[in-house]
Amino acid sequence: MPAPDEIRDRLTALRRTRDSCDYYDPRSKHLDGKIDALEWVLTELEETESQESEH
Repeated sequence: MPAPDEIRDRLTALRRTRDSCDYYDPRSKHLDGKIDALEWVLTELEETESQESEH
């Protein structure tokens, strides 16, 4: 699994790409889905790391 920093970098790149797309471009919805998925993965990783550090 990629490191959280790699995921953040990928999120930044995807957000820049989405921001440069026209709102009505079908790719923007595809990018939104990828961004949502990566945000979820990042949240899960951070929660897992915080739980592991508590134990």
